[in-house]
Amino acid sequence: MIHLGLYEISEITIGVIFWWVGVYFLSRKPYTALSWLVFGLLTGFGFLMFTDPIYTNTRTIEEYIKWQKILDWPLFFAPIFYFHVSFLLRAKPNKFQKYLLIVGYLGATIFYIFDIISNSIINTKIIRVSDLKYNYIFAPGILLWPAVIFETGFVALAINNFSLEIKKNFPKYFLVILGGIFYILS
Repeated sequence: MIHLGLYEISEITIGVIFWWVGVYFLSRKPYTALSWLVFGLLTGFGFLMFTDPIYTNTRTIEEYIKWQKILDWPLFFAPIFYFHVSFLLRAKPNKFQKYLLIVGYLGATIFYIFDIISNSIINTKIIRVSDLKYNYIFAPGILLWPAVIFETGFVALAINNFSLEIKKNFPKYFLVILGGIFYILS
């Protein structure tokens, strides 16, 4: 029997809203790459919001580890999606950012593969907290900080791209707020 509290119900509701907004963006212009990327980004965030109720209703540590490894993909790919959206919004994207985009997707895929097949991102052999309702129960793996730095770098590049395109139309204080929102969301 699955027991959902108010916290889990609110997360499922927020996840559905993210997904619905993604479908809305896709339905407005279904043939543009930007619409598909926004849809993928919002669907990824919606999917990430769905994961906590799954984690909180697992019965064994093995089941928790299995679901965590399967459902971690938005953590690796969402910052790259943000960078990709910011790349498509640029009026004159340069070739270096095209290569960075390829490196970003390859790096996120490699980190996700390492997350699935080994204990190098999150070491599931060392349990720090025994309550399964928390996500941070395992020790960090050897590749956790390189993955965090890699993903944070792409968030910073996305914020830079957004700020270069937006600063023509908005005051400077708005860029700080917008950058903070993007950083918090990622």
